[in-house]
Amino acid sequence: MNRFERLIQKIPLGENKSIEVVLRYDIGGMNYFQGMVQARGYYLGATPVTRYPNGDSEFTAFSGTKALVLEAKRFSAKVLAALQPDLELQQKLVNNVIVKNKIVLPERIS
Repeated sequence: MNRFERLIQKIPLGENKSIEVVLRYDIGGMNYFQGMVQARGYYLGATPVTRYPNGDSEFTAFSGTKALVLEAKRFSAKVLAALQPDLELQQKLVNNVIVKNKIVLPERIS
């Protein structure tokens, strides 16, 4: 994590694997993959990640998804700390990542 992002939720999938929901500031600009201009602001994103004991992490490009939460002209650490993303939006992004990557969730023990 860097100073421009904050971990919101971590959903364990098994050994070293999880889906991480992160709130981050993005400077926006032209997105050549989508062929459109991306707004500058705070985005909520969900991505499947593998974290190793030595501190390394691994993820596959284009395996995650994100949504704009708040447009902003410049970064503010106070805004990043205070921003509380919608739980419904979090669940929607996580479900999208699960379907997109064909992830099988481990069974929960009650």
